[in-house]
Amino acid sequence: MAMELSPLQLKQLIFTRLHVEAAAGLDQVEAFWAPTFDFTGVTLKVDVSLSTPESAPADEAPLFMLAVHLSIPNEPGSSVIAPYAIDMAAQAWFELDPAFASEKREELVRINGVSLVLGAMREMVQQMTARSAFGPMLLPTLRFLPER
Repeated sequence: MAMELSPLQLKQLIFTRLHVEAAAGLDQVEAFWAPTFDFTGVTLKVDVSLSTPESAPADEAPLFMLAVHLSIPNEPGSSVIAPYAIDMAAQAWFELDPAFASEKREELVRINGVSLVLGAMREMVQQMTARSAFGPMLLPTLRFLPER
């Protein structure tokens, strides 16, 4: 398999909010065992905001800041409750190759950037729940599509 650097490079990622809470008491471990949990029907919310550069010289790589907020609120009345309620946020800074077509820049950062940040969030949730009541939970893999 051939490999090359992506035109989008993640420069820094920080978590600005991390909250994980077990959804029920320990007497319900069988119903909420996270390693085998099916996320179908769970309310999962993802909010994304992108800050773009005002202007950058043509020979400099533009920087973008992407903020991602992910939550599984487990609100009363939800049809399916996940093993853990999640509320987390992260910010990531990306550098984009200046040769990349300018009309596709924001789309690339939104789709690929969010995928990279969510991958880090998945790992963080798994680590935070590894020794928790209902076992380690790995968030489902999400697919982000261009806005139409």
